Amino acid sequence: MMYYTYVLKSIKDSKWYTGATRNLRERLIEHNQQKVHSTKGRGPFKLIYYEACESSHDAFAREKYLKSGLGKRYLKSRLKRSLSQTGFIALVSVILITFVLITFTVSIGLSGFLGRANQLDSEFKEQSIASAEACVEKATADLVAGNPTTGAVTFGGGAYTCTVVSITADTPNAGETTIKSQGIYPITPPLTRSSYTNLVVVVDSTTQAVLSWREYATMP
Repeated sequence: MMYYTYVLKSIKDSKWYTGATRNLRERLIEHNQQKVHSTKGRGPFKLIYYEACESSHDAFAREKYLKSGLGKRYLKSRLKRSLSQTGFIALVSVILITFVLITFTVSIGLSGFLGRANQLDSEFKEQSIASAEACVEKATADLVAGNPTTGAVTFGGGAYTCTVVSITADTPNAGETTIKSQGIYPITPPLTRSSYTNLVVVVDSTTQAVLSWREYATMP
């Protein structure tokens, strides 16, 4: 079974909505039938972008990323040649799908201590992703300032930490910069282990537009 991270565009107000689901066709129908609380009253919608993953965790982690500032920059850069009818750069069809809609149910389904432990692991993973992204954002800002700096960064009153592992110019191609970062949460593990996120992000050295974004189990 595949899981999908998707982006919709409202025909009504031209705004985007990012979500994740295991049934893309039915989910689109559900959005257009006003059955999704977060988009109710904003339809009709058209699907303008999607990604497929074998893992539900990967799909929902990707949803969180695409909703972040870094993720939005990535999408705009990836689809920069597509123009919306209102004239600004936006997400326009990578694939036109005539599918129509879906019921989206995410069930945690576990009970007792094991269920709570898995829930905590999921929450910790989301926080570690956000931490790793924060270091990428810092590295990008440092590039703009002309002072790229590596090393550990602590924020949120010491509750969060991330590390800019490396900033490499003209990699993998001339005019591109590769940023490697690692996020960890929590810093001091409670009942479950800490979650780590290793990101390798390639940006345009001049515009800082995100060209690619990948997560690795271990830092390459």
